[in-house]
Amino acid sequence: MSISPPLSPLPGTTLQVSRLCLGTALLGVRQSESEAHRLLDAYLDLGGNFIDTARVYSDWVPNESGRAERILGDWMRDRPGVRSRIVLATKGLHPPLSAPHQSRVNLREARRDIEASLRALRCECVELYWLHRDDPAVPVEEIVEFMQGFIREGKIRYLGASNWSMNRLAAANAYANRHGFAPFIANQILFHAGCWTLPPARDPSMTRIDLDYHRWHSRSGLSLVPYSTQAQGFFSRPCVGVPTATATNMQLVPLLNSLARTHRVSVNAVVLGYALRQPFPVFPVIGPNTPEQLADSWTALGMQWDLSELTAINEANGSGLTS
Repeated sequence: MSISPPLSPLPGTTLQVSRLCLGTALLGVRQSESEAHRLLDAYLDLGGNFIDTARVYSDWVPNESGRAERILGDWMRDRPGVRSRIVLATKGLHPPLSAPHQSRVNLREARRDIEASLRALRCECVELYWLHRDDPAVPVEEIVEFMQGFIREGKIRYLGASNWSMNRLAAANAYANRHGFAPFIANQILFHAGCWTLPPARDPSMTRIDLDYHRWHSRSGLSLVPYSTQAQGFFSRPCVGVPTATATNMQLVPLLNSLARTHRVSVNAVVLGYALRQPFPVFPVIGPNTPEQLADSWTALGMQWDLSELTAINEANGSGLTS
């Protein structure tokens, strides 16, 4: 029997969303387009309604730009009434894949990406629009102000920050709140049970949670919609030679396996359950390739955690957190 929990309020908005957000970075890449549509159908059937995509997703597939958004748009077109049932989030202002150090954080590029996304998605507005990357050389005040126009135009309803530093995000929201502008209502960075001891990312523009960032979320109450919440399956099939295979994480594997046996779920579900059990709102992004992987992730929603189990993970993973 599938678990279909009630939707949860997304703080700072009037939106009600499922706790697990369906990511689409590889939509139509590891499966055919018809299989991608069946995966989206399965997500809705389980009670999911929060879908995350981006202008740049699947741009690594030759001969097509914005493939993930286009596949998602085709799916909605072919299913009348579905668009009104989902909360749709997309992202823009990612650097060109061929020039990753080239900033696109400006009004002109924002308009180009937003309008291209709306065309691909076949809709007039998205509920949540993430700024996929930051540019510390651009004042946060300028970014906050030029994004307000798209809200006034009805193209987006709410703003999110993706891969922003804690200090820049805090400064942007402080400015927005002082001047009556729409702030960022959610943050999207890397977060999973083993993220605490990872080496620096190859891409320095990608941001992950640390102890200070975690404490800031606890104080501010800002929602986290993190990516890589299952560590790309590392803990279910640990192997050396990958960035996640730190000494601390290799020692964490037996504990996570023990919890999986106790709760009669997969290790991936335990890792996802850890992300859900934080002292602030978390709506993890998941990236299943099949309906079976999706159903496995869904079991994390039914886990009944004991505080001692969360404490054990935090004591073992190098986070510095106390439960």
